[in-house]
Amino acid sequence: MKIKFFQKKTEEATKDLTIIITGCPACKKESGGEVCMHCGENLYPKRITFASLLHSIPDVFFDIESGLFYTARTFLIRPGTEIRQYFAGDRARHYKPLKFILFIGGLYTFLFVKFDINNGHKQSAFDQFGMQWNSVILLFQFPLIALITWLLYRKRKYTYGEHLVANAFIIAEVSIFNILLFPLYYIFNGTKGVVVLQVAYLLFILSYYPFSFYDWFYDRKTKRGLVISIVFVLILFIMIIIFTIIIQVLLFYIFTRLGWA
Repeated sequence: MKIKFFQKKTEEATKDLTIIITGCPACKKESGGEVCMHCGENLYPKRITFASLLHSIPDVFFDIESGLFYTARTFLIRPGTEIRQYFAGDRARHYKPLKFILFIGGLYTFLFVKFDINNGHKQSAFDQFGMQWNSVILLFQFPLIALITWLLYRKRKYTYGEHLVANAFIIAEVSIFNILLFPLYYIFNGTKGVVVLQVAYLLFILSYYPFSFYDWFYDRKTKRGLVISIVFVLILFIMIIIFTIIIQVLLFYIFTRLGWA
């Protein structure tokens, strides 16, 4: 009886050991416990939901971490792959999405407002408001964009929270491109050269967005997926323009009434 009891306990221990040893989603090495002993990544990442994003908001203001340049570089080259890996649990190396979009949006607003970047034509109060409060408009804008992508790609089984994360990364990456062009904006400030740069920025948006969704949902493998991604982004781009105008009009009215604009 003692031998059988010992054998049973040994089998249970072996079974438990098999359960706790798993492959790390980040470094791909085997490890036990809750956190990878090699890279520190969580071995059992939870699905991203809208509620989990709300819980991470304090981190945007009080947590300082690395990963900004890694995130900016990898999302430029392989956005869809990075999105899938982030959802799979490879998160330690990446800048947090809410912090990413807020930081980039804030930097973008600071540079273009501080140096009064314009194309030489006098800006209306409405246009100046849009530039000054770009980060706030962006915060209202990207959840609506995520809602559209979630509805159009709902068969892909991604949660709304995951679409929020993906769009935060994509929107921030697009803004980085315009920030990289800032030295040229500064040189050509007050001239028609600014218009040329704005056109270049627009073309980048129309190229990067289809590339991102094609890489994310179709892994860059089918021509049909590429066509669908392009058509989808054209529809999305129209919706973004509509949303931006509506949001900016509402905020401009509210802020004017409060005396903030």
